[in-house]
Amino acid sequence: MQATVELTPAQRRTLEGLIGTDERPVFAIDAVLRVRDRIEEAARAFEPPEPLWLGKSNLSDLHRCPGLFDAVRAGERAPFTFSARTAAGRLSSSRWPGARSGTPTTWSSRRPSV
Repeated sequence: MQATVELTPAQRRTLEGLIGTDERPVFAIDAVLRVRDRIEEAARAFEPPEPLWLGKSNLSDLHRCPGLFDAVRAGERAPFTFSARTAAGRLSSSRWPGARSGTPTTWSSRRPSV
Protein backbone atom coordinates (compact mmCIF):
# COMPACT_ATOMS: atom_id res chain seq x y z
CA MET A 1 0.00 0.00 0.00
CA GLN A 2 1.36 3.38 -0.99
CA ALA A 3 0.71 6.35 1.31
CA THR A 4 -0.44 9.61 -0.21
CA VAL A 5 0.49 12.99 1.15
CA GLU A 6 -1.86 15.95 0.99
CA LEU A 7 -0.01 18.91 -0.56
CA THR A 8 -0.63 22.54 0.25
CA PRO A 9 -1.56 24.79 -2.69
CA ALA A 10 2.01 26.20 -2.77
CA GLN A 11 3.51 22.70 -2.75
CA ARG A 12 1.12 21.64 -5.53
CA ARG A 13 2.12 24.66 -7.70
CA THR A 14 5.80 23.86 -7.13
CA LEU A 15 5.29 20.22 -8.03
CA GLU A 16 3.30 20.95 -11.16
CA GLY A 17 5.11 24.09 -12.34
CA LEU A 18 8.74 23.40 -11.48
CA ILE A 19 9.20 19.72 -10.78
CA GLY A 20 6.55 18.22 -13.02
CA THR A 21 4.42 15.15 -12.73
CA ASP A 22 5.08 13.69 -16.18
CA GLU A 23 7.52 10.91 -16.89
CA ARG A 24 11.13 12.05 -16.62
CA PRO A 25 13.11 12.53 -19.84
CA VAL A 26 16.04 10.26 -20.53
CA PHE A 27 19.29 11.91 -21.62
CA ALA A 28 22.35 10.50 -23.31
CA ILE A 29 25.16 9.54 -20.94
CA ASP A 30 27.44 12.27 -22.31
CA ALA A 31 24.79 15.02 -22.24
CA VAL A 32 26.28 16.77 -19.20
CA LEU A 33 29.76 16.78 -20.74
CA ARG A 34 28.49 18.12 -24.06
CA VAL A 35 26.51 20.94 -22.40
CA ARG A 36 29.47 21.81 -20.16
CA ASP A 37 31.79 21.91 -23.21
CA ARG A 38 29.38 24.23 -25.05
CA ILE A 39 29.16 26.58 -22.06
CA GLU A 40 32.93 26.63 -21.55
CA GLU A 41 33.53 27.25 -25.27
CA ALA A 42 31.13 30.20 -25.24
CA ALA A 43 32.70 31.53 -22.02
CA ARG A 44 36.20 31.38 -23.52
CA ALA A 45 35.03 33.65 -26.35
CA PHE A 46 33.86 36.25 -23.79
CA GLU A 47 36.71 38.53 -22.80
CA PRO A 48 35.55 41.44 -20.61
CA PRO A 49 37.81 44.53 -20.59
CA GLU A 50 38.33 44.05 -16.85
CA PRO A 51 37.72 41.16 -14.45
CA LEU A 52 34.04 40.55 -13.86
CA TRP A 53 32.90 39.37 -10.44
CA LEU A 54 29.29 38.43 -9.90
CA GLY A 55 28.11 37.79 -6.38
CA LYS A 56 24.65 37.36 -4.94
CA SER A 57 24.13 41.10 -4.56
CA ASN A 58 25.12 41.70 -8.19
CA LEU A 59 22.73 39.05 -9.44
CA SER A 60 20.02 40.41 -7.15
CA ASP A 61 20.55 43.88 -8.66
CA LEU A 62 20.29 42.42 -12.15
CA HIS A 63 17.10 40.54 -11.28
CA ARG A 64 15.44 43.50 -9.50
CA CYS A 65 16.51 46.24 -11.89
CA PRO A 66 18.74 45.80 -14.95
CA GLY A 67 19.28 49.58 -14.98
CA LEU A 68 20.69 49.46 -11.45
CA PHE A 69 22.97 46.59 -12.45
CA ASP A 70 24.20 48.56 -15.49
CA ALA A 71 24.76 51.69 -13.36
CA VAL A 72 26.91 49.77 -10.88
CA ARG A 73 28.89 48.13 -13.70
CA ALA A 74 29.40 51.52 -15.41
CA GLY A 75 30.70 53.04 -12.17
CA GLU A 76 27.76 55.42 -11.90
CA ARG A 77 26.87 54.15 -8.43
CA ALA A 78 29.28 53.51 -5.60
CA PRO A 79 29.55 49.88 -4.49
CA PHE A 80 27.87 48.83 -1.28
CA THR A 81 29.65 49.79 1.93
CA PHE A 82 28.62 49.35 5.53
CA SER A 83 27.38 52.50 7.22
CA ALA A 84 25.69 53.31 10.51
CA ARG A 85 22.33 52.79 8.77
CA THR A 86 23.14 49.36 7.36
CA ALA A 87 24.86 48.27 10.58
CA ALA A 88 21.78 49.26 12.59
CA GLY A 89 19.62 47.19 10.26
CA ARG A 90 21.98 44.26 10.59
CA LEU A 91 22.00 44.46 14.39
CA SER A 92 18.23 44.62 14.63
CA SER A 93 17.83 41.59 12.40
CA SER A 94 15.54 38.87 13.68
CA ARG A 95 18.44 36.42 13.32
CA TRP A 96 19.94 37.66 16.58
CA PRO A 97 19.09 35.66 19.69
CA GLY A 98 16.42 37.33 21.78
CA ALA A 99 15.16 39.50 18.91
CA ARG A 100 11.86 37.64 18.60
CA SER A 101 11.27 37.25 22.31
CA GLY A 102 11.95 40.90 23.02
CA THR A 103 14.72 39.92 25.43
CA PRO A 104 17.70 42.26 25.10
CA THR A 105 20.78 40.41 23.95
CA THR A 106 24.31 41.56 24.62
CA TRP A 107 27.60 40.22 23.39
CA SER A 108 28.50 39.06 26.89
CA SER A 109 25.33 36.96 27.11
CA ARG A 110 26.28 35.15 23.88
CA ARG A 111 29.91 34.45 24.73
CA PRO A 112 30.59 30.92 25.92
CA SER A 113 31.63 30.72 29.54
CA VAL A 114 35.26 29.82 30.05
